[in-house]
Amino acid sequence: MRALLCTCTAALLATAATAQAPAAGDYAVHCGKLYLGDGNVMAPAWIVVQGGKILAVQATPPAAELRVVDASRKVVMPGIVAADNDVCEAADSTYNVTPDVMALDAFDFGERQRDALQGGVTTAYLSPGRQRLVSGQGAVVKMAGADFVGRVLRELPDGSPLPWHRVVNASGAFGLRGSAAAEQRRRLKREGVEFDSRGRVLRAHFVFARARSGGGDELR
Repeated sequence: MRALLCTCTAALLATAATAQAPAAGDYAVHCGKLYLGDGNVMAPAWIVVQGGKILAVQATPPAAELRVVDASRKVVMPGIVAADNDVCEAADSTYNVTPDVMALDAFDFGERQRDALQGGVTTAYLSPGRQRLVSGQGAVVKMAGADFVGRVLRELPDGSPLPWHRVVNASGAFGLRGSAAAEQRRRLKREGVEFDSRGRVLRAHFVFARARSGGGDELR
């Protein structure tokens, strides 16, 4: 009886989890061949991503509500960790013992690192130097494909009072994608902002704050 109750409870929880609608940022990747990183290969395979993290790897299709990224003709593998690289250009010192040197100080957090990502590198070890006896403190960083402003906007908490929808790039295009871009457009239209035929904000609405205070471009 106790086992039956546990089974019923688990079934109810599973039903509730299945009924819950996926968030706008959740999606699934349909892989033609997937290298798991432990020597095993799945073909075909599905990767379910929830909240920016891998929730499951499975051989069967996920819920129909999920947005699907079609990689059915591609080979998918875990991200490469670059243990020796030139992402961080920390110059070697003439001193042999420099324990206070931090490799992270020479890393550009605003750089897109698109070339590294296209090559499959998602994580890199930053070396403080290769020629010294005690070279300092290294660091491990994750690569990021979007520009710095786009990353900040995507990480804003829900309900933030900041007028994030007024931030566009120099050509008037949005740095966000999907439902976030649609919401940005809706808010700007409500404020009377106009768009050109390509969906970019008209230059007439720009205020170049850089000339006044060294900041970025804003909308009037």
